[in-house]
Amino acid sequence: MKATKIFSSVALVTLFAVSCKKYQEIGDTSFADQQIYMPAAVEGNSSNGIYLVNTVAVPGRVYRYTTDVAAKKLNISLAVYRSGVDTKGAVPVNVTINSDTATRLLAAGKFPPGTEVLTLGKYGLPSLVTIGDGKGYEPFNFSIYLD
Repeated sequence: MKATKIFSSVALVTLFAVSCKKYQEIGDTSFADQQIYMPAAVEGNSSNGIYLVNTVAVPGRVYRYTTDVAAKKLNISLAVYRSGVDTKGAVPVNVTINSDTATRLLAAGKFPPGTEVLTLGKYGLPSLVTIGDGKGYEPFNFSIYLD
């Protein structure tokens, strides 16, 4: 019985000595500011980025585009996203088109014959999209006027 008490006392002292490490406070740190980005993806095995308009959007399923027959528009769904530790505050994002890439690819023969770069007035795009407070992304449409 005495040996059990001694063993228990030694085990308790050893456990206490091992578990009492020096206290170390974890201080605050700074995190990177929120970043805004617009992801891009390539369809299936395609590496040229050319999308065929050959399917109809189905409600409740993921879609790449929809048509608005009454307004005579093809709407391509896009979105801007934010990254960072939190989603505090509303973030306004200016949206612009840079047609230089399409013009260069067209000149290099990377598109099928007869492809033309859309001119101003043939498409619509919001100039400003705001990612709301607490939201991680904001969807919008790039509209091509079918006339």
